[in-house]
Parts: sequence; structure tokens; C-alpha cells
Amino acid sequence: MNREWKTSLDANLVVINDNIKSIRSDLETYMKETKKDMDCLRSENVQIKASVAKLSEEVAETISSTQFISNQYDDFQKQFNSLEERLSNESAIKALEAKIDYLEQQARQCNLELSNIPERREENLFTILVEIGKKVKLAIPRDEITALHRVPHAASNERPKNIIVMFKTHSLRDNILSAYRLKKGLTSTDLGISGASRIVYINEHLTLHKKQLLRETREVAKKYNFKPPETAAKMSFLGKNYTFVKQENFDGFLKSAGVPDEKIEATLKFSPDQKLVQDGDTYTYITATPEGPSERKFKSGEEFDDVIGSDKTPIKSTYVVDGNTVTQTIVSPSGTATFKREYNGDELVVTITSDKWDGVAKRFYKAA
Repeated sequence: MNREWKTSLDANLVVINDNIKSIRSDLETYMKETKKDMDCLRSENVQIKASVAKLSEEVAETISSTQFISNQYDDFQKQFNSLEERLSNESAIKALEAKIDYLEQQARQCNLELSNIPERREENLFTILVEIGKKVKLAIPRDEITALHRVPHAASNERPKNIIVMFKTHSLRDNILSAYRLKKGLTSTDLGISGASRIVYINEHLTLHKKQLLRETREVAKKYNFKPPETAAKMSFLGKNYTFVKQENFDGFLKSAGVPDEKIEATLKFSPDQKLVQDGDTYTYITATPEGPSERKFKSGEEFDDVIGSDKTPIKSTYVVDGNTVTQTIVSPSGTATFKREYNGDELVVTITSDKWDGVAKRFYKAA
């Protein structure tokens, strides 16, 4: 009986031992799997920490960028406000400048500006003004003049100082200006001023701003060869060939100029065709001579050295082109002569006068 109990106990111990081994094996397997899971969790935790750290860094950068953009916006806002204020100030300044310019021009509405008149010591400006009145056939009373003086140029140069005349009335200023323009050509010689003859210019007394604007307008018009329709119509004579028709009192002019009698007859017979062409601001007079075409180039208002006659007498010559009128002033040892060429359609009339002669000569041409 004891043997049976021992055998049964041994069998139970074996079973218990096997169970313990099985449990131990299961525990070891569980521990291994648990450890594996823990290792996996640790690895994932490290990755999560790295991700969180990276995300935190990105958030910090985003915050920094946002702050930078905010600062820039503030700076731009300040600059914009400053620019807006500056523009407002500039607009106000421009408005004030325009108003000042307007008031200055209003103050000059009775003024004329005379330019290119040679300066002389102890000169009498009123006498010069009286001579201008005689030449333009309009009396200028002394008691109608409020102020009369020369003014320096804005930039230092050798040109004569301009003369400013202030009249009591706006109408007298306009009448003198209109008479000067109708005269179509006035020189310092006409005013009795000795020395080289100069073209005298009479204009409204403009402010510095308006002068600059006028100068820029002329430069643009010159660049693009622009002419108002009326001017273009007046200058339709350019390029036309004009043939001599007849002459009046031309021999009297030649005698007054000291041309010998033996040369007067030949000069009277010399009546070449003539043509005026333009290239930009340069003009060319082309005349037909027995030796072939003769060309004389010039710019309006600019004096140049020239010769005249068969003996090639040296002279100073100046052409002024004004619409359909071309006025030539010749200064020679024997005096000053003016040739005013007036074009009217296909007709050309050349009126000749001289400071040494009281008469008037004319030569007539017709377009071929």
C-alpha cells in the first residue's frame, strides 16, 4: 500500500514538475515577448521624442518667421505712412510752386524781354527802346514805362544781358509784341548799335519754369520734326524752284552799295533760279550760276562768314526763317543791307533795303 501511494506520489510529482516546466516555459516566452514589446515601445518612444523635438523646432521657426513677417509688416507700414506723408507734402509743395509760378507770371504780364542786344558802357536803354518803336512803327512813350533794366542770365555766359521792360498796361505790351512780329526781323544795326550785327529777339517775360517748359517743347518738336499745320502750310515753298520774272529799282540799290557802273549792267542781267531746302534745322539756298549750282547753308538766326560779288568781298550774313518769310541781313564794309524774301503760293518777292540808301528795291520770282 505504501508502495502504491509512493508510486502515485511520484507520478503526481512528475506531472507537477512537467506543469512547472510548462509554466516556466510559458513565463519565459511571455517575458521574452514582453521584453520585445518594451524594446519596441522604447524605440517608438525615442522616435516620438525626436518627432516632438523636430516639431517643436519647426514650431519655433514658424513663430520666429511669423514674428519676422510681423516686424517687416510694421516696417512696411511705417515706410508706407512715411511715403504717404511725403507724397502729400510733395503734392502740397508742387501746388505751392504752381501757384507761385502763376503769381510770378501774373506779375510779368506787362513785361517784355529783349535779348541779344549788345551791351555798351553808359548805354541809354530808353533810347534803344525808342529805336525799336521806330522800327516796328509804334510809338513808345516814356511815361508808359514803369521799369527798364538789364538782368543777368541764370548761367554765366558771354551773351549780352537781357533787357526787361515793364509797361503800365498789358495792351501796350501786346501791341509792341505784335508789331515786332509783323516786322519779321530786327537787328542791332537797325537800332543804331555799332559792331557786328545781331538778331534782336523780343518775347514775353516768362518765368524760369515756363522758359524751361518752352525749351523742352521746342527740343521735342525739333527731334520729331514737328510743325503746326499752319506753319507747315506757310512753308510749302521749301523745295520749289523759283524763276526770275522782273525787278524794280535794283540798279538804285547797286549804286548805293558802291557797285561800279560797268558791273551794274551785268549784275542786273544776273537773275539765277533759286530754291530753298531744309534738312532738320539746317537750310540750304541753291542758286543756278553759269559755273553750276551754288549752295549756301545756314541755320536760322545764326551769323556766319560769307562772300559776295565777283570780287568775293567778305561779309557777315544772317538768315531768319519765320513762316513764309526769310530775312537775310548782310553786314559788309560798305554798310548793312536786308533782303526780305516773302513767299506767297507760287510767287516770291524779294524786298531789298540798306542803311546807306533811302530807297527800296524789289525782285520778283515765280515757281517753275
